[in-house]
Amino acid sequence: MASIDNDTNQMPNVTGAVIFVGYVLAALLLTTLIVVNLYRAYLSRPSWSSKEPSRVSNQFQVFVALAVLSFSTLSYHMLNYLIYSFRAWAEPEGLAILPGLHISKGLLSSSNLGFTAHLWQWLTESVLFYDFAKTICQNSANFWWTLQALLVSMASALFISIEGKKRDPRHE
Repeated sequence: MASIDNDTNQMPNVTGAVIFVGYVLAALLLTTLIVVNLYRAYLSRPSWSSKEPSRVSNQFQVFVALAVLSFSTLSYHMLNYLIYSFRAWAEPEGLAILPGLHISKGLLSSSNLGFTAHLWQWLTESVLFYDFAKTICQNSANFWWTLQALLVSMASALFISIEGKKRDPRHE
């Protein structure tokens, strides 16, 4: 990924930073709500305890494992991309990558305010999304494979939705 020369006169992209932070927070919140609701439904479903309990329990465990694997894989790759982008932004600025960061004290603790300020500055000044889009559209092969991945994702979601409505799992 080649970074675009950062123009020092460019306006900070506060809107983009707020959207990105909102996206991350919404993803974490919604993932937590989904997991909690699935677990509550699993515990409160009386027919699951009477109808082949081991089969249903195994299915539940498999789907939870697949969901955790999927979310972990996505998070790992996204975090690596974000770290790469932060490093590419911070090194020319002469900033230490993670200077004295103490996660156990909380990101907004007084000892971490310098890092938090740099993080916000990176979010507002970097061309993170432009670089990402540029990488996707860099050549026809990248664009084609990205399009295929998006189409498969949409088709899978549509199939799951249709099958879910057909089978109406609430009444099994």
